[in-house]
Formats: sequence, structure tokens, C-alpha cells
Amino acid sequence: MKAFAYLFPTFFKTVLKVYLALAGIAYLIDLSEQSRLLSKYQPGLADLLLYCLGRLPWLAFQLAPIAGLLGALLTLYLLGARQELTAL
Repeated sequence: MKAFAYLFPTFFKTVLKVYLALAGIAYLIDLSEQSRLLSKYQPGLADLLLYCLGRLPWLAFQLAPIAGLLGALLTLYLLGARQELTAL
């Protein structure tokens, strides 16, 4: 049980970092794909924020499995690099 209490925060932080990085990249790609519409209609900052918030549920659904898998791999790598995985 102590191993779970040690591993879960490490895993959660890693998954969160990976998720935020992937979400940032996905938003940049999405906005670049929509650049033609953005240049045509000249939306304000509030409209861009509403667009990003509207895409958030779809993006969260798409990125959650990828972030979980990459977070698990990075967690195991970090624990192995610091030789903590062997100690557990």
C-alpha cells in the first residue's frame, strides 16, 4: 500500500504534464488549421476563448488515453532512471 501512495502522485503529475503538453500542441494545430476562417472573420479574443472551450470536451476525450499511456511510460522511465523501480 505504501508503494501505491508513492507511485500515484508521481504518475498523476506525469500524466498531467503530458496531457497539458498534448493539449497545447493540439490547440495550436487546430487554430492553424482554422486560420483561413480566423483571417476571414477576424474574431476577438473572447470568441477565440469560446471556440477553445467548445473544443475542450472533444479534445479531452481524444487525448486522455494517449496521455495516460505516455504518462505511464514516462513514470516507469523516471523511476527506472533514478533506480526507484528496483527498490519497489
